Amino acid sequence: MPTILECLKKISRKKPVVICVGNVLRGDDGFGPEVARLLKNCKGIRLYNAGPAPENAIGLIIRERPSVILFVDGVDGGLTPGTIVFSLVKEELAVHPITHGLPLATLAHIVKRELGELETYLIGAQVKNISLGAGLSFEVALAAKATAELLRLSLIKSFRNPRFL
Repeated sequence: MPTILECLKKISRKKPVVICVGNVLRGDDGFGPEVARLLKNCKGIRLYNAGPAPENAIGLIIRERPSVILFVDGVDGGLTPGTIVFSLVKEELAVHPITHGLPLATLAHIVKRELGELETYLIGAQVKNISLGAGLSFEVALAAKATAELLRLSLIKSFRNPRFL
């Protein structure tokens, strides 16, 4: 089975759009926005922080016309908190993104209707606490740093040395 880094390097050739999703006011649901924050100064990544409403990214995605969308979001799959997962986005995911109203599979379906053939993936971290007002747990904060580094290593061609780990 290929590693997450190998999978990301493979899709990087297709110039993906990275959509970070989550609510920073709900603890570990802030995983996606934290990854976006860590990558905000990285040139060469088409990145959008959709916050708690991924449907706000539909227009941007359609304008960018990607062949690949990579969602970054907190998930609940009953795993150890901070576990990083990588999956195709389809109707039935083994892990489920949390707290936002529009499922990622529905968002992907809407965009596919506009753009035609499109690959959609999820890179997520198992949440520990999504209580209102909680910050990121230690485990998910580490997962955000590792995920940002994986994205940086795979999506930016001019890699020099790791910044986050």
